[in-house]
Amino acid sequence: MQCHFAIAAIVLTLLSMQAHAADWKACERAKLRQISLEQRAHGTSGKNVRGKKTGTRESAAQLDDWLWKNCRSYASELRSLEQSRL
Repeated sequence: MQCHFAIAAIVLTLLSMQAHAADWKACERAKLRQISLEQRAHGTSGKNVRGKKTGTRESAAQLDDWLWKNCRSYASELRSLEQSRL
C-alpha cells in the first residue's frame, strides 16, 4: 500500500517537473541571449572589461539559472549551440 503512494508521488513529481519545462525555441533564445551577455561582459578577448556594469553579468547569471531549471532536457543541444557560437 505504501509502495503505491511512493510510486504515485514519484510520478506526480516527474509530471510537475515536465510542466515547468520550456520548449526548444525558448531555451535556444535564452541560451543565445546568455552567450551574448557573457561576451559583452568579458569583451571580445575573453578578459573582464573594466567599467562594465555588473548588471550584464547578473542578467547572464539569471538566464543561467532559468536555463538550468527549465531546459535540462536540452542540455546537450544547448552545449553544442554554445560551442558553435564561441
